[in-house]
Amino acid sequence: MRLPAPWLALPAADASGIAAELAATKAAWEPDDGFDGSYHARRSLLADAAGPLAEGACPRLAQWLSALDAPWRGIDLRRYATGAHTALRADAGADSRERMLIVIALTDGLVIDTEAGRVPLRAGQAGAVDTWRGHRFANAAAGGGRFVTADTTASAALWGA
Repeated sequence: MRLPAPWLALPAADASGIAAELAATKAAWEPDDGFDGSYHARRSLLADAAGPLAEGACPRLAQWLSALDAPWRGIDLRRYATGAHTALRADAGADSRERMLIVIALTDGLVIDTEAGRVPLRAGQAGAVDTWRGHRFANAAAGGGRFVTADTTASAALWGA
């Protein structure tokens, strides 16, 4: 979704609590779109009725997401190795006009590179990424990085956040 800025901050999340809940879930890791040999993996949290959110295994994440009062199309936990990053991309297709990508950093060191500059995130920071502009995700931390991405269509509550 085209936003008025490359990054719109949202209320902070309980990163350590969410990370602990997610660590206890058993969803399988899947390879993600690595770039230049960097390693990414993702775990779907909402893919079907058996996902950790549907099982009630992640109440802190579910509570944070429900406060935005938005319909969720997909929610993933992403894991990046040190130095891993995605390719620079813009998602301006017809399907992207109504979608909004929400990001919750669970560890320090996540960086979102945008056409307007870098957005470094600390654990617990959350916001929406303007996916119509060029952007990429990178892990600048010395250790592995984890973050949640949630794909939605914006709601009135979300725009007011």
